[in-house]
Formats: sequence, C-alpha cells, structure tokens
Amino acid sequence: MGRLAAAHVAPLLAERPTDGWEAYVCGSNAFAEHASRLLVQAGQPVDHIRIERFG
Repeated sequence: MGRLAAAHVAPLLAERPTDGWEAYVCGSNAFAEHASRLLVQAGQPVDHIRIERFG
C-alpha cells in the first residue's frame, strides 16, 4: 500500500455533493498532518476536515 498520496485522495473528492463532504482523519500526528494537507490541496475546505490524533 505505501504512503498516502494525492492520487489516493483525488478520486474520493471528485464527485462531491454541492454542500461538500466532511472528511475524518484519524491517525498519528504525522499521518494526520500529511492526510489533512493532501485533502486541502485537493480542494477540501479546512472547516470540513475533522482530525483525531493519537500516538
């Protein structure tokens, strides 16, 4: 599987509804930062990203 990349995120956001998606990210600090950065770069509004960090 490897590391999460933009190619993994883009298809998830491609067909978003008019009011958008709520994105939930759960993982280590490094993963949460990386995943949320990819989501924002793909066009996900920051206020629609929920993060739970552990580790």
